[in-house]
This record gives sequence, C-alpha cells and structure tokens, in this order.
Amino acid sequence: MKRLPLRCELLEDRCQPAGIVTASLVGATLTLTGDDLANQINVFLNGDTVNIVGKELTVIVGGTNFSGVSQIDVQLAGRNDEVEFVGNFDGDIQVQDTWGKDKVKLKGNYGGAVTVDLGVGGDRFEAERGTFLGTIQVDLGSGNDRVELEKATFVAAVDIDAGSGRDRLELEKVNFQVASSVDGGSEGGFVKKWKQVRGPIAILNFT
Repeated sequence: MKRLPLRCELLEDRCQPAGIVTASLVGATLTLTGDDLANQINVFLNGDTVNIVGKELTVIVGGTNFSGVSQIDVQLAGRNDEVEFVGNFDGDIQVQDTWGKDKVKLKGNYGGAVTVDLGVGGDRFEAERGTFLGTIQVDLGSGNDRVELEKATFVAAVDIDAGSGRDRLELEKVNFQVASSVDGGSEGGFVKKWKQVRGPIAILNFT
C-alpha cells in the first residue's frame, strides 16, 4: 500500500480583539473612546507626551503616541473596562463609563483635576505612589465597589462616593492636606485596611 505524505496547513488566526479604543487629539485634548466590549488600556504619561497600550487584545486605532496633551478624556461604553495611568501629568483627567466591573488606577504624580464616574457595577478605584495636586472626584455608582489609596499625598480635596452596595476601603500611608471624604453610601461598607493615614479625612458609612 502506498503511503501518502502528511501535509500541514496553517490555520487562520481567529483571535478576536477585546474591544477597540479610538484615540483622537483635538487641540490639546486627547479623547479615548471605547466600544461596548471589555476595553483594557495602559496610558503612560511623561509631561505632555502620552503613549497608549492596549491589553488583553484591546486594539488602539487613531494612533498610540501623542504630544502636546494637556487634557485626557476617556469615554467608555460598558462591560468590564480597565484604565491604568502611569507617570507624570499636569493636566486634567476624566474617565466616564456606564456599567460593568470597571477599574481605574492612577500611579505617579498628577497636577490637574481627576474626575471619575463609573456607573453601575462593582467598580474599583486606585491611586498610589505619587503626589496629587488637583482635586479628585470619584463616583463609583451602585455595586460592591473597592477604593484603594496607598503611598500617596493629596494636596487638594478628595471626594469619593462609593454609592450603594457593600463597599471596601483600603488606606495605607496616605496624607490628606485639606478636608476630604470617602462615603460608603446607603448600604455602607467596611474598612479592610487603615495604616498610617494622616490629615483631615472623613470616612462616612464604613465600619
């Protein structure tokens, strides 16, 4: 019996992107717009220079490197989104999402105002290892949310509203220089960690 040689063929790559984020710079405002899939991005900052990297198959279109940026506006459209800012940036940052288990993290030194609104879902906000000169206003909406502030100095007011849900708070090596507050909402929450916390910080509806 005649044996035929084996033949191998490469299969078409069928990996699907975990969402698409579109970047657009108009004037000095960089806008990052997500789709309705789970978008995950890292935003690296160095002065007015911004580099965007997609994670977990998230695709960035419109460019990944920008300069002359003084404001960043992130508009996401639901699912489990993640945005992590790393570096030094003097401008304002705004992140808005509608629903899902979302996460926003800031690591580094920031000179402008930070505004975060994450809508419905068990969300997470982290700020660590840096100095924050501008105000920080966070609305986590309904859901079992988590707030972590670590090794950070806050020069302006911090106002975090965790909304309804059983929320979790962790503070370690943080310094609040003006009156600030973290509110666990109508259902309250619990303090998981409280270590070396200084300054006028009001903890509301946490046990």
